[in-house]
Amino acid sequence: MALVGLMFAFIYLTFSTGFNQFVEQEEQNMWMRLSRQLIELYSQSNSWQPIEQNTLLWRSIVEQNAELGVEERSEPQWWRRIYER
Repeated sequence: MALVGLMFAFIYLTFSTGFNQFVEQEEQNMWMRLSRQLIELYSQSNSWQPIEQNTLLWRSIVEQNAELGVEERSEPQWWRRIYER
């Protein structure tokens, strides 16, 4: 019985540690994607005005980056479709 309890504790700790590392890595990836997109947007317009004036643009940037496991878009200036509306 003690062996089963020890195995359970070991498996739980291993899973918990691995899962936490996965979540932290995904969060770091999200922040990196978000910062690259914001840097690109700012460098194109030399201003934060496009985001300040277009809540749809801001929401699309945040929502796209909030989804875990989403690969980066192949088109680096994807936001232009929304910005040019």
